[in-house]
Amino acid sequence: MTRTIVSDEQYGKLQRRVSDLVRRVDQGTIGYDHTMERIQAILEGRGYEGDLLHGMFASPDAQLRMAKQRNLERGWGFTDEDFASLGPAPSWLTDNRLVVVILDISLDSIEQTFEEAWDAVKGAHPANWRWPELKSDKESLRLLSGNHKRGLRWQVVDLGANKNARPIDVRNPKTSPSSALLWMAFYSPKWIQSMNGTDVPYVWIPGYEATISGYGAWTSMPLLFWDADDRKVELYADFSGYRNEKWAVPVLRESPK
Repeated sequence: MTRTIVSDEQYGKLQRRVSDLVRRVDQGTIGYDHTMERIQAILEGRGYEGDLLHGMFASPDAQLRMAKQRNLERGWGFTDEDFASLGPAPSWLTDNRLVVVILDISLDSIEQTFEEAWDAVKGAHPANWRWPELKSDKESLRLLSGNHKRGLRWQVVDLGANKNARPIDVRNPKTSPSSALLWMAFYSPKWIQSMNGTDVPYVWIPGYEATISGYGAWTSMPLLFWDADDRKVELYADFSGYRNEKWAVPVLRESPK
């Protein structure tokens, strides 16, 4: 075969690097899924920036490292066995760059999970604001599914789904993510900072229902917004029957094959 792009010397170096990569994956010193993500991204012309996919999203390996560190710092009590039981992250490489894998963390209660996730977000975004009326006690915040269970789980989420839809029309107890979106804001500050309402929409958090003083019970829903003028992440709530062309209502997806 005639090679016209690289020299024989360059081709030899490439072969040796590939062989070394295969050997290290076989030995377990490099993760298989993370390696495949990087290879596929190169083949599709979608490079990583460090541990970022599409320049916005933390890789599963990076999320896992951050979650383990946070677990130690905050005393959540997850063990090495708990993290090992997660297994490999599902594949997330699709043509849609807003379909991502998220390591979702559920703590002892809905309130603790929400507050710990928001605290992590604040640490990742020094400039932040939360609407004081958005509270997380049992009378103010609940899961749409009504089913809270402590644990760690991988979730595949389409962050751009249902753009310009009313959350009340498309939310679903089985497919509407909740805390995963807050955790992704912690793992991936670049995602939040890339929000512009067009190709990277702002997001409702449809797996939650909220009661806001002065509004009907359980008629509101939290949402995440990036204030580009003040360079600030914002967490507030609005009526779940509200429609805005700049907002998406994310949904859980099956892992792409």
